[in-house]
Amino acid sequence: MPTLALLIIFTLLVIGAVTCLGQASIDEFRSALSAEAGFSPDEWSAVERGEIVTKLLPGTDKREVAVCGIARVRGTPEVIAKVFTQSMAQQSSKSILAIGRFSNPPLLSDVETLSLEKRDIEDLKRCAEGKCEVKLSTAMIQRFHQEVNWTSPDYELQANRLFRQMLVDYVREYQTRGAAALLEYHDQSLPVSIAKEHQSLLERMAYINDFAPEFVNNVKNFPHSELSDFESSISWTKLRFGLKPVIIVTHTTTYKRSKPANQILSLSSQIFANHYFDSSLGLTAVVSFPKDAAASDSYLLYTNHSRADSLASSFSRVKRGLVEAESIEKLNALLLQAKANVEVACANQSGENRVSRRQRISDWLFRGTGQYAWFVVIALLIALSGHYLRRIREPDRSLAAKKQLRV
Repeated sequence: MPTLALLIIFTLLVIGAVTCLGQASIDEFRSALSAEAGFSPDEWSAVERGEIVTKLLPGTDKREVAVCGIARVRGTPEVIAKVFTQSMAQQSSKSILAIGRFSNPPLLSDVETLSLEKRDIEDLKRCAEGKCEVKLSTAMIQRFHQEVNWTSPDYELQANRLFRQMLVDYVREYQTRGAAALLEYHDQSLPVSIAKEHQSLLERMAYINDFAPEFVNNVKNFPHSELSDFESSISWTKLRFGLKPVIIVTHTTTYKRSKPANQILSLSSQIFANHYFDSSLGLTAVVSFPKDAAASDSYLLYTNHSRADSLASSFSRVKRGLVEAESIEKLNALLLQAKANVEVACANQSGENRVSRRQRISDWLFRGTGQYAWFVVIALLIALSGHYLRRIREPDRSLAAKKQLRV
């Protein structure tokens, strides 16, 4: 009998310890985001009531726009992750002109549907180090001058062929050497190192440095991995964006973690963009804290830091205001849609037989990269709206029109 009593007491102590651990983890989670993203007690109360809370984050660089959003969502991390992926695909599908994924090692066939815009090719004729309309490294600029016969009738074909080959070579080097292979843009007078940009943004990324340092270390040490639940993929996307379509190459890493809470983490790092963006880093975190044996508190966290050279140019204050306002609006809409979609999916698991075209696209994108791989470019679309350049130039056109009338 005493043995049975001791066993009961021990069991109760274990249950109590697990409950305290879960509660402490939630408190630490809230405290960390309050300190790093500035969530107030009132905003946390709004989250607990089921509302979406989005915020601008302070930046250390005038080129940077940073946003963060969180929602409390009912569902398992697996369901939340899958539905959030589909929601991102729905929001961005209209902007996608072409898309593909790199093999390991990469092949030319991976980029056979990718092509430069004619306007970009014409700009490459005059491209020089420190003065180029396309974001390239010094070596890339030199190769366009040396390997393309610009007087030949088929110079456009040559330029596209060379561009595809350079991207494949670049991704192969990155898959082999990691951050050491990241290029340095020399399209402007001041060079931009992607490796240094990533290091700066990753150090300030909310949540993962405190709650998943092993994930951060694994990302830094790519391609060497010490984690079993770590997945990696590299994709390219051509987007309809502002005044010029943009070609982006993104490295996406995902990680599943079970302690102190069930977590699915995804980090998207931009490793190349031929226009606009100097760097971008986006984190999606699905975190579920157990309340008891039958229930849990799940949170969907999204944060993105993006740097664009145009935000450091003239009228940057006007541009920043437009970008920040639309970034918050888009992120709020995305989280709201994801939350509603998760609730529908959880309430009607058997209703997933009808697969929409957008969902089929999403499923194709992540086939072979793991069930929880993420849409590779939505972070950029959220952080810097595809309409802001056009909207910024509208006041300039109206002002020019008024001047002509005066004349």
